[in-house]
Amino acid sequence: MIQRLTGPNTAAQVPAYHSMAWDIAIRRRLANVQKASAQPEWLERELPNLCATAQVCYRRADWPDLMALRDALWPLLDRRGDWDQALQLNQWALEAAQAIGDWQNLARWTHDCADLRNQRGEYQAAVEQYTASAAAFGHLGKPELELRSRHMLAMVLRAQGRVSEAEALGRSVLADAKALALGPWLAHPLYLLGLLARDRGAFMKANRYVEDSLALVTATGELAMQAQCQHFLGELAVLQGQRGEARAWLERSLALSRQLGICRREIATERLLGDLAQADGRLVDAATFYRQALDVATRLGDQPQLGRLFLSQARLASAQNHLDQAHHWLDSARLIYETIGDQRGFAATLFFLAALAVRRRHARLAIQLFIHSLRAAESAGLLRPALMFGLLRRQLR
Repeated sequence: MIQRLTGPNTAAQVPAYHSMAWDIAIRRRLANVQKASAQPEWLERELPNLCATAQVCYRRADWPDLMALRDALWPLLDRRGDWDQALQLNQWALEAAQAIGDWQNLARWTHDCADLRNQRGEYQAAVEQYTASAAAFGHLGKPELELRSRHMLAMVLRAQGRVSEAEALGRSVLADAKALALGPWLAHPLYLLGLLARDRGAFMKANRYVEDSLALVTATGELAMQAQCQHFLGELAVLQGQRGEARAWLERSLALSRQLGICRREIATERLLGDLAQADGRLVDAATFYRQALDVATRLGDQPQLGRLFLSQARLASAQNHLDQAHHWLDSARLIYETIGDQRGFAATLFFLAALAVRRRHARLAIQLFIHSLRAAESAGLLRPALMFGLLRRQLR
């Protein structure tokens, strides 16, 4: 039977009682998290309770337990696309690490936070955090972790259109990784060099870099990176008009991404499969792929992927002769790329607006937009003008 508390010490006893209850609950939940590390379905089911527990730990300044929960929940939140919740949890953990002087976790979690900022298209914040984590790892004498932050910094610089800086940094990362005999990790800077080669229209060189990257990650069983390389090879095949090969690579990538639960990679691959369907004249199938991807990208708030999907939707609307709708999608894409500072996407959007202006017989506007798109591409060190003219001819067929 529960007795009512009375007397002068009641106010003190109630908080003590609640504190003791939370101590027991936190211990139990942490023990369950550790047991369930290989049972993602349990973590999925208990996620709301575990996030509530992390919040209580933060309020109580229970730093070790908060940090343990952060590491248990972060991969799941990232994979599911619960990025706002992941960032909040990470911010609490950063405060905890700062409070107890855990400088290595402070650097590690700063890098993880930068990864999320990068995925959301918050490029300037990502640049600052990757720079900070690289400096921290260097100060701690952790050269391999410093290289990982520098590599990701190069990836974001590329996304911003700072291609020369990205390439210089990427090549320095590759050289340092070789000097440290990191072996399989070379797959990551090789992948970056493949992206840069693709941006410049050097498709054969890009293919070689990414095939080398895929061979390394296949040997080590790094499945997420395998899916990424397969997607990239599919995209290269799309750009070169090799539709059968493209579909084979993309379907492999999509199956692996779904197996791993990587929402963001699924979106990107479904978009490209939609582009392939559109190229084959299967417009209904293309619309289905785009709709599925848009639903997830909107839920995630994934601005870079939304921008690419808007471009694909614009091409589909143009193919169906819905020119006003196509213009709407392109304006939406342009706004995203201007907001996140993605020069590559901005140049592509101007390019497609020029193609649309040609369709509408607005010759002067088409010339102006095309010149602007060339300037944007040139300033970012992107596609060669000859390649852009080829793409324009394809769009106007």
